[in-house]
Amino acid sequence: MLHILNGDSLRAIFPEELEENTITWREILSEGPVKTRVDSEFWSLRANFLGAHTDYAEKVTGEWEAILQSEGDVTFWFEHDLVCQVNLIFLLAQLHLRAGLRERKVYLVCINHYPGIERFKGLAQLNPHDLIELYDNRAQLTVDDYEKALHTWNLYSGENAIAFSALVFDQPHNFKFLREAIVAHLEKFPSAQNGLSRLEQKMISYIDTGISDATKLERLMIETDNVYGLTDHGFKILLNTINPLLREETDLQLNELGNAILRDEKDFTGFRTGRLRLGGADGSAFRWDRVSKQLVSNVN
Repeated sequence: MLHILNGDSLRAIFPEELEENTITWREILSEGPVKTRVDSEFWSLRANFLGAHTDYAEKVTGEWEAILQSEGDVTFWFEHDLVCQVNLIFLLAQLHLRAGLRERKVYLVCINHYPGIERFKGLAQLNPHDLIELYDNRAQLTVDDYEKALHTWNLYSGENAIAFSALVFDQPHNFKFLREAIVAHLEKFPSAQNGLSRLEQKMISYIDTGISDATKLERLMIETDNVYGLTDHGFKILLNTINPLLREETDLQLNELGNAILRDEKDFTGFRTGRLRLGGADGSAFRWDRVSKQLVSNVN
């Protein structure tokens, strides 16, 4: 049995009884640009985005090659958040295309809560005994699941984000958390109301309440995140993105522009630096309407 784990934290506590063959998946395909065809250009694109040229081959593409060369049954250990859901559909889609999943038994361990844990974040919070229990109750995936993963990846990695948004109306049986992850991805697009994403809006709202310490803000953003899999690295990217909305003092405070955008009186789009890529789509070509809860084309 090949076990594909969602990160090093899980690998550190993974039960010895199950460790006959484990691979750790470290990519974060929910962040930055992707393309549908997975080739050397794809991996170069990802390495450039992550700025990880030195160890990317060892930590990502090396594990990717090991997955492609693997044989026998597979168990995926992934979580409910956006990071894991995108990684999961990617891996299932590519294995379906390249490695003949129809001839292999494929299983999934994926939960969003666990008895006795008040604020469940991920599988690494559990102990080896808990993980063995989850393994004993893992779900077996079907050919329909592989096809669903392939279809979802093709839309996620494509340029038409509105076509991808239609997937919110589909709820596949074995991907219980995919719909919520899709909505979370759509809410990363600039809003029609003020040009901020859901997390950017949340961040400046916290600052507006008087949270002026970056460390406290980071802890609050991560602790209250239930779907994005936000990390300290992701927090730093967010904070850097909203920098034009902050006063130039040491403490975090909104400036005049930040207050106007918070009230939906101005739009952040013109102040956003760099090209926004969300999956395969141009992030500036679409808007998330917070009122109608749907993605729309940006006509501006």
